[in-house]
Amino acid sequence: MVWSQEGGRTYILIEDGSLFKPYQIVTDTGGLYLPDPDPNLIPPSGFYSPVLGFAKFWRGLIPGSEWVRQRLGWATAPEAGCSALWQCNKSSGDAARCYFTGPRDEIIVITRGSVLQQGVELLARASAVNRPSGFLRYNHPVRQTAWLIWLMMGFLLSACAGLAKPPSTSSLCLAKDTHPMRYLALGDSYTIGESVDPSERWPAQLTARLRERGLTLDDPIIIATTGWTTDDLSRAIVQTQPLGPFDLVTLLIGVNNQYRGRSEDEYRQQFHALLQRASAYAGNDPARVIVLSIPDWSVTPFAAALGAEESSLTRIARQIDQLNAINRVETERSGAQYIDITPISREAARDRSLLAGDGLHPSGKMYAAWVQLIEPIACERLSH
Repeated sequence: MVWSQEGGRTYILIEDGSLFKPYQIVTDTGGLYLPDPDPNLIPPSGFYSPVLGFAKFWRGLIPGSEWVRQRLGWATAPEAGCSALWQCNKSSGDAARCYFTGPRDEIIVITRGSVLQQGVELLARASAVNRPSGFLRYNHPVRQTAWLIWLMMGFLLSACAGLAKPPSTSSLCLAKDTHPMRYLALGDSYTIGESVDPSERWPAQLTARLRERGLTLDDPIIIATTGWTTDDLSRAIVQTQPLGPFDLVTLLIGVNNQYRGRSEDEYRQQFHALLQRASAYAGNDPARVIVLSIPDWSVTPFAAALGAEESSLTRIARQIDQLNAINRVETERSGAQYIDITPISREAARDRSLLAGDGLHPSGKMYAAWVQLIEPIACERLSH
């Protein structure tokens, strides 16, 4: 099973012994919450029970997906995320093809079209994948970087079995230089970790995870304060004047723009300026800048305690989505990396352990879930 952040699609790749394997695309149009683990589902030794988003389909919780568990069986490795190349040709015929790289640079080809033409092929690992002549096979291709989460169910097992066997070299971040790397985190209360222990802040958790994976990384320099808007952060950067360049820069800002009723145009202009500044601190390399989406606080007890009606909570969520649409567009235009953590924040509506004691800000548990998405991209960027 493969989940792509772009479009939120889950691809179920089915092993039937053929070279041209069937697949299905499934989506959760109803927005079902992430299910809790089922204590009655105990996998055999050496296997795993799908969790989180994959569990929705594997356990048949989404109408029409009741067949998935019987067809795929147990997972053969834990789910893992990776940044991948994704390319689709703009074919005018009945069938179109999309190519994407797997976690070990193997190329998976998905053909879309009539039933007879639709299927999946696994190509051998291609050392030439980063060369245009080795990957761009059609006229007018659409090539982009995609964020994927994998769950191995047997299909592609020979190519990906190593994912479940740390600490192999595939689990390490192999930096070209051995000098201590530097990390700058820019933001507001979410970055400073309001109401959690400093070790539970997501920049601190990210640093710890990257160190575990072999990187020599200094403690993060954090410029963030509860209540800051985009202009507050901009002024603080000018006043602090951190000495660059940095090997990694993260940016998460905007919730207080929404809370204070600031305009979208102002946010767009000020976020764009902050993004340019972040890129400059990353040595003018936007690929080393990671932007996180704004969490949705409308699902928190704090929002409910304000006495807001359901329509007001919906308005908060809609406004946050609008600001996130702006920061995503600006990020993608700049060439920086974008990670959507907003769906995780909305899980707090049913799982209060994702919130800190103040009933508003994330707990260390939620920050850990964010880091699961950030870490593979940060590892890849710091390994180049």
